[in-house]
Amino acid sequence: MADATFSCPDLTTFLGLDGLGLVAVGQRLEAERAVVECRMPVCVEDPFCKACGAQGLARGTVTRRLAHVPVGWRPTQLVVRLRRFSCEHCQRVWRQDTTGLAEPRARLTRQGRGLGAVGPGAPVHVDAPGRPGVGGGLAHGQ
Repeated sequence: MADATFSCPDLTTFLGLDGLGLVAVGQRLEAERAVVECRMPVCVEDPFCKACGAQGLARGTVTRRLAHVPVGWRPTQLVVRLRRFSCEHCQRVWRQDTTGLAEPRARLTRQGRGLGAVGPGAPVHVDAPGRPGVGGGLAHGQ
């Protein structure tokens, strides 16, 4: 490996967040999980009202929490800050589109769902008492 090239550490790329349209802006490591704060860049169509087509005004942010692919042995939670918009013309309120990130009302990112990440309270396959993947039942929150 004499000619190995290294780049600056990049949490966004390391976690695969760029494929979801997110940018990591902060992290907190806790004993039981890693928490990563993310932002979603505003797309061209986000600020425009889907009902009347008028340009909306930014009205703060909302937070969406999603389980993501584990980092090492730690479950990973994404705290995604999304911009809210409102239309002065028709009074409609909306937030940034997250359909590329996760299904509506889902608790797992698309990548987390594909790799079997487990969110809080999600069913876990348990085959033998206390041993995941050995028998045939479901246990919750393990």
